[in-house]
Amino acid sequence: MASSDSESEVSTAYAKEGYSEKGEMQDNDAPAEPKSTSKYQTDDAADDEVLDEEELKLYGYGSCRPKHMQLFHNSKGFLFAISLYCFTHGMAIGLFYIMISTIEQRFNLTSRQGASISRSYDLFGMLFVMFVSYFGEHGHKPRLIGISAIIFSLGSLTFTFPHYLAGPYNPEEGPIFDTCDVNRTVTDQCVGDDDNLQKYYAVFIVAQMLHALGASTIFNLGLTHIDENVTRGTAAVYTGIFWSVAVLGPSVGLVAGGVYLDTFVDVFADNIPITPESPFWVGCWWLGFVGTSFFAAYNAFPLLGYNRRLPGYTKAQKKRRNETRLGCQFQSQSKISQFPKAVLALLKNPTYVLITVGVIAEAFIIAFVSVFGPKILESLFNLKTINAALLAGLSITPAGIIGPLLGGYLLKRYKMTVSQTLKFCAYSEDQFNLTASCNSLCKCEDEYDPVCGSDGIMYYSACHAGCTVEKNETKGAKEYSECACIPPVDGSLEDYGTAKANRCGTDCAYLIPFLVVAFFSFLFTYLVPVPYITATMRCVDYSQRNFALGVQTFFNKGLGVVPGPIAFGALLNRACLLWEYECDGSQNCWLYDNSQMTIYLVLMISACRLVSILAFTGAALTYKPPKDGAYQEDGNKALYDVEMTGLS
Repeated sequence: MASSDSESEVSTAYAKEGYSEKGEMQDNDAPAEPKSTSKYQTDDAADDEVLDEEELKLYGYGSCRPKHMQLFHNSKGFLFAISLYCFTHGMAIGLFYIMISTIEQRFNLTSRQGASISRSYDLFGMLFVMFVSYFGEHGHKPRLIGISAIIFSLGSLTFTFPHYLAGPYNPEEGPIFDTCDVNRTVTDQCVGDDDNLQKYYAVFIVAQMLHALGASTIFNLGLTHIDENVTRGTAAVYTGIFWSVAVLGPSVGLVAGGVYLDTFVDVFADNIPITPESPFWVGCWWLGFVGTSFFAAYNAFPLLGYNRRLPGYTKAQKKRRNETRLGCQFQSQSKISQFPKAVLALLKNPTYVLITVGVIAEAFIIAFVSVFGPKILESLFNLKTINAALLAGLSITPAGIIGPLLGGYLLKRYKMTVSQTLKFCAYSEDQFNLTASCNSLCKCEDEYDPVCGSDGIMYYSACHAGCTVEKNETKGAKEYSECACIPPVDGSLEDYGTAKANRCGTDCAYLIPFLVVAFFSFLFTYLVPVPYITATMRCVDYSQRNFALGVQTFFNKGLGVVPGPIAFGALLNRACLLWEYECDGSQNCWLYDNSQMTIYLVLMISACRLVSILAFTGAALTYKPPKDGAYQEDGNKALYDVEMTGLS
């Protein structure tokens, strides 16, 4: 009896607040059974509007849909939830890029294996995104994104397994030969590696596969779900916010990774025999991935509570214009038999194809500058590696955050059509011999550890500078004397010069202007994503928006993100003056011809920018708007007449 009274009270409370017992919003003034079962009335009056059935459902899980949880049941709540997931995803990417060299050292992986772990994420992503975007178009998008967050969480957790399985790290610090020593015994540095640790290489690949599968829903299902539940102008602003968070995540991951690397890999170890300055130091590379695993699983919880439709869906759909390019209508039903036809329909849309070409060109620039930007600054302005990375981040990250926000605002402020959006996209954007007579007897190792001589010239290492005496460290920098290859300073009574660890400083006055120009260049580059995403979803059939973004991502990764750094790296190799060879046969360049590097950099960026401008201009010229009045919703065959002035 008590139970019955309790249920009655709950029913009464829901009724007073305007909700049914099933947790659906109800209009107390409306008749119990509306005459029309259609999602839309032909009358444009607001009073005759019939809401979507999914839009009436409350936020929650099964029968648990309490009133206080409805605070998140709106487009802003969904944007916040998916942005948190996107931020976590970006953090994992940033952590990986700063940790990969430490992972190689800890598990004796070669540079090629480290690079393949990195590339596997993009390769698996290309495979998954096509099918997830195609079959997810008519699925429960928030639920699919929530499930993918759980998969991503498992990927980050799997990434930490080698740390637990390999056991404690026992550094065996051997002698470090900095100075010239004619009595040194030269040993083969490529002998003695523990190949047993390389078995964990496969674990990292599996973890990256799970990462790729988990991330395959973020940038297509997430953006299309936002687009279909809010008005056009609001969608542009929300996309800008989402994209800015996507840029912020990796930056935070890089900073957090630097902090973790100052902590020893075995956080509970006692009596650590080495310091972070030792070349045998291994930082806590795994701890950040424990965090991303937890946060991704935590992000899944709010995402799984959303329904297929958000409040405001009906209003947004009534104001939506049909902007599918004339002659490119296609009714996708997400059936496997229709997959080839769906791909062909996109490839026969010249506007879509040209937008994709422009996107690839922009991705090419962002990809190789993200990888080589710090190295370019380091070489051009003779900076320390950590300072070059910091300055590169300070010039690129703010542009990546401000650009999408500004792009989304401009689209909403000026209510740009597809043609105007595409026009906006178009106009936004010799070998060294290290052995000399002065160091021929020094038996120097091939480890690159530059020092700055008292003559202002940088040397490969203290040993190659012929230095025989190492002084005490001053402010963290080692000093050397009796350097046979360095002439004495004028007026000095010494026979030889001195040297200090690290590169020589530079008096170049163009560093700040260079960073300012780089900031504005990337600001215009990051203005493009929101307009091109918006144009992509508008120029294809409504039922193909999600698949169009998926196919675009496939080509974006396959022809832009993956080959971009490879192509530019091959070009930079032609400007290399000094190579260091690894045990696996790979090589690293330590010194570049700056004039050649600058020429290659300008040529590459100019070529990509020209392709981008021509592609977006061509897309604007080939776009043909449909006849006024036609509206097609979510793949259904019914057409509705709507007012064409309903932009917001």
